[in-house]
Amino acid sequence: MVWLRRVDEMSQKEVAKRLGISVKTVECHLVKGMRLVADALFGPDEQAGPRSVIANESEHGQEQSD
Repeated sequence: MVWLRRVDEMSQKEVAKRLGISVKTVECHLVKGMRLVADALFGPDEQAGPRSVIANESEHGQEQSD
């Protein structure tokens, strides 16, 4: 998803359509993915506290369409 959005420069709507998920789910997964990439490159952000994006994953992970 991060690859499609950032490298292939697809819009969030295009990514959602291609994967058969909602735009909101794409948004949530992109935030999570970018945080994981940043953590891998720079280490976890100790000031950020708990990862609310990961906590909200179950809320948005069940959506199938917009």
